[in-house]
Amino acid sequence: MRILVDVSAVLPCRNEEIGIEICIRKIQKVFEDNGIEGEIIVSNKSTDRSEEIAKKLGAKVISREKRGMEMRILRDSSM
Repeated sequence: MRILVDVSAVLPCRNEEIGIEICIRKIQKVFEDNGIEGEIIVSNKSTDRSEEIAKKLGAKVISREKRGMEMRILRDSSM
């Protein structure tokens, strides 16, 4: 069953382990404070712990090797 959301926040990410947690928590707070049913999608091309941190915080993580694939994946998954 697919859950509908009001907003999808898409974050491009490359080796952002220092700041990704703060960014995701701020978005989550905005969603919560405004009663928004939202999702956070992290487009990951990192070699650090960014993916692990994002997943721990409940973000969906899309990891692709090929450039330009992220938007096509996001577009196709919304259908």
